[in-house]
Amino acid sequence: MSLSLISFLGVSYLLFIWLPVRIKILLSLIVMSNGFDLLPPVIAGWLTWDFGAWGLLLTAGQLLFRKSPPGPERVRPFFVYVLGLFWLWMLVPLLWSLVIYEYPPYGTLKYARHMLVGYLAFFVFLRFFETSPTQFERLLKELYWLTMALMIVCIVQFALQKKILFGLYQDYATVTRFLPIALPVCLLFAWRIFRRALRSAALKWHELLYGALALSVLITTFTRGLYLACLAAVVLGIMLLGIRRQLQTKGVVVTSLVLFVGLGAAGILGGLDLAVSRFKSGAELLTSIRLETSANDVDTFTGRLMLARERFEMVLDRNPIVGYGFLNEDDVWPQLRSSLKHGSIVYSPEMVEAYRYGHPYMLAFHSADISWGDLVLNTGLVGAVLFLFTMLAMGLAYLSNPPGMDPQLADWRFAFLLQAFVMLLLTFNGNPIIVNVQLFSFILAGFAFTSARYAASRPRIRNVLLHEVTP
Repeated sequence: MSLSLISFLGVSYLLFIWLPVRIKILLSLIVMSNGFDLLPPVIAGWLTWDFGAWGLLLTAGQLLFRKSPPGPERVRPFFVYVLGLFWLWMLVPLLWSLVIYEYPPYGTLKYARHMLVGYLAFFVFLRFFETSPTQFERLLKELYWLTMALMIVCIVQFALQKKILFGLYQDYATVTRFLPIALPVCLLFAWRIFRRALRSAALKWHELLYGALALSVLITTFTRGLYLACLAAVVLGIMLLGIRRQLQTKGVVVTSLVLFVGLGAAGILGGLDLAVSRFKSGAELLTSIRLETSANDVDTFTGRLMLARERFEMVLDRNPIVGYGFLNEDDVWPQLRSSLKHGSIVYSPEMVEAYRYGHPYMLAFHSADISWGDLVLNTGLVGAVLFLFTMLAMGLAYLSNPPGMDPQLADWRFAFLLQAFVMLLLTFNGNPIIVNVQLFSFILAGFAFTSARYAASRPRIRNVLLHEVTP
């Protein structure tokens, strides 16, 4: 790193310290997420994520000295404490890696930082929400308009078939596919609009536009796992609203209208036929029913499951408690790598050059294709069980609270739950709980905060109503 870059970063962080906490949180989240594809993933040899992580840690230090306002909103759902236990447990395989396994310290800490800082972000976000409850919706409003602008750029990028944003941009069949890193945030707002529409709330023009944009961007990712996960979330959302009798006929009509507009936009852009083929391919993989699909739609899901199974078996053989710990990909010893039968190909610049000269392809120890293998490798069976227990406790937290009387909080809580559900399903299609965990942590923190406020609002409102009707 050059001296000029160090000086620039030093001045930037000094200015960063003087910013309002809300802006610090917003910038940290965005920069950790590659600037929502506005920044390259690597800057001066460092992951862009690292610059945002340092900002988040600086903000965390400031939030430690903030006092929380009194009131029942401070009561946290039970899953928060289970997640805290999961974070503390990660320190055990980290220490085991350094002391017992004697992995190289630099590589171990470098790899472990993604999960340790990523899940620590949950407590930083939650602490900010709790100490600045009035800033919660303001922060979300800023994210709302920013992601709307980004989705418009994504649509323009697809229409022009020309790369504008950084991020995953690949050729697929006759078009290109782009997977925005900010898509979880876009879907979060889409789920809120989805609930508001189904309960016949008055939607503004920009909410209808946002819903159509989110659907169009989702379609043009051409990602089977995303299609199936979002469809499952739609079914879950309708079930939750139906159980509590909150579905309205008018709302179903409006929601269908937004759906048709989004599908129509995707059709005009030329991506609907391919999206239908990808969806049918995903359904075929899950149901084993042969459908007419494209030659591009090969089965990658079976390989993902075999990869996860192999990693579980490896952990059972080595150490079921802590697994392999936080073993950096660069520190994997040759005998271990040669024993792998399933995995992704290593595409580091050095190996790509070696492949050109006939070097046999090497399988990676870790994989971006499925989260469960890496989860059990990094934290052992204990960590995997604690994580599953956290997700179960989160679902129970939603079901345990009966319908409240604050529809705005209910909308947000519903949206955070559905997006967490989508990301949990995507663990079979990617690694949202291993890398770029700050996005998952943000969703969980939002659910924890709105759940606490939601539960606290019910008795307070009920007491007010009783007071009004009592003679």
